[in-house]
Amino acid sequence: MKRVLMFSPDIIDARMAGTGLRFWEISHALARRGFAVTLAVPDKTTRISDRVEIAVHGFHHGTCLRLAKAADVVVTQGFALFHVPVLREAPRPMAFDLYAQFVIENLQTFHLAPAEERLQHYQSSASVLHDQLRRGDFFYAGSERLRDYFLGMLVALGRATAAAHAADPTLRQLIDVVQTGLPAVEPRHTRPVLKGVVPGIGPGDTVLLWNGGIWEWFDPLLPIRAMANVVRTRPDLKLFFISRGHPNPRLKAGGLPPVYERAVNLARELGLLDRHVFFNQDWVPYDERANYLLEADIGVSAHLNSVETTLVARTRLLDCFWAELPVLVTGGDTLAEDVVAPAGLGYVVPPGDEPAWTEALLTLAAEPDRRERRRAAFARLKAELTWEEVVEPLARFCERA
Repeated sequence: MKRVLMFSPDIIDARMAGTGLRFWEISHALARRGFAVTLAVPDKTTRISDRVEIAVHGFHHGTCLRLAKAADVVVTQGFALFHVPVLREAPRPMAFDLYAQFVIENLQTFHLAPAEERLQHYQSSASVLHDQLRRGDFFYAGSERLRDYFLGMLVALGRATAAAHAADPTLRQLIDVVQTGLPAVEPRHTRPVLKGVVPGIGPGDTVLLWNGGIWEWFDPLLPIRAMANVVRTRPDLKLFFISRGHPNPRLKAGGLPPVYERAVNLARELGLLDRHVFFNQDWVPYDERANYLLEADIGVSAHLNSVETTLVARTRLLDCFWAELPVLVTGGDTLAEDVVAPAGLGYVVPPGDEPAWTEALLTLAAEPDRRERRRAAFARLKAELTWEEVVEPLARFCERA
């Protein structure tokens, strides 16, 4: 039985962001396929598992090297090498999760910083990225677009060699795709969390759910402005932002993203705050998310027109698909263009187009059977995107490594 070390640089606990939840779910998908999986996390966790051994690495060099040597394969993410450089010398095949294009994300995150600071952030994140691309034996991206992006880098760094091409002309043994997956079990509603619970949201209201973080590459101002346009005729419409800040204490210490503050201020200026626009004061626990998704009526996500959008797949939209929640999203990213629009899972509008967003919102909100009419399309998608299905390329690497 192959021993796989899943080395997470992000926290894995009751509340998790994208990196943490991917490591948690991929660990268990590999375990269900018969691998002996150890999930190494940076801090003590309240999560327990009957399939995966959980260890705390604490970014301690000796502990990390010991865990790596005890495995046959190490699976991690780029910032692990930044925090624990000794992992570069770990004598084991190493796979890297490239689902986050953090160099591009940081360009947007620090776009308001002084020029010298922006340059420092770019150089440090690019160094982390190049480090993992040179060290890794296998890579997996979150989408085909992102695979193309990183494949170009691997070619430029001399990793797509003639020998690699001769062994596999597709180069998928070097870099493949592991999308964010969906649970194989159906979501269950266990307790009320929004309607009749959050002050200002009534039992009969129509709830729009922003299911994820508010980062600098998003545009939460667009749906807030659209809400100002529609509440006079649809006072039952309520927009709920599900998370605040980042669940990782190391990242939370840096404060809230400026765009979050701008969103709250705009809702206040428009007279919508705590009347039609609501901001959750914490990050919803991962195991509680189904309650919010099943009570909501429409999932929403809006982002800027940027290179980040071109490359990304909005992972939190996958939860909306899992809960068969129709969505209203801005276009340009992989899920909007390749999944939502073709399958008719909701409406896709251009970035920054307030009139189009307003019209689409009113149209979707007026559909009495918005969930039912898309049920068959959601069912087909859910069958294709279970974690057991999407993890296949990584499982093949672990088997042959």
